[in-house]
Amino acid sequence: MLCALPLGVCTLGEDHKSDRPPSAADGLLLVSDDWKIFEMATAHGAFTVEVEVAHGVDTTTLARRLIEPLQEEYLEVLVYFYDRAADTNLPVLRVQWTAADGYAETPYQ
Repeated sequence: MLCALPLGVCTLGEDHKSDRPPSAADGLLLVSDDWKIFEMATAHGAFTVEVEVAHGVDTTTLARRLIEPLQEEYLEVLVYFYDRAADTNLPVLRVQWTAADGYAETPYQ
């Protein structure tokens, strides 16, 4: 199932436990003054979130806020952070959470 969200697309695979995409009701906010989710997708028990952030945003705290509402539904959650002011389309950081191993951060710059 493919569902359109105000700021991106959420692809729900057969292994997703819910008939609807995550929403603000789940504690997953899509935008603030300092960051904006611009893409979300799910496949094979994993959920991916792509977030544009302003300089100085605490990405570790933000990643945990975005991931926590999804932990009961997915085996893995990946949050990719992009610098709002950068001239590139490459992420600066990935925060990964898995049920087995917890959180791991991978900087790309």
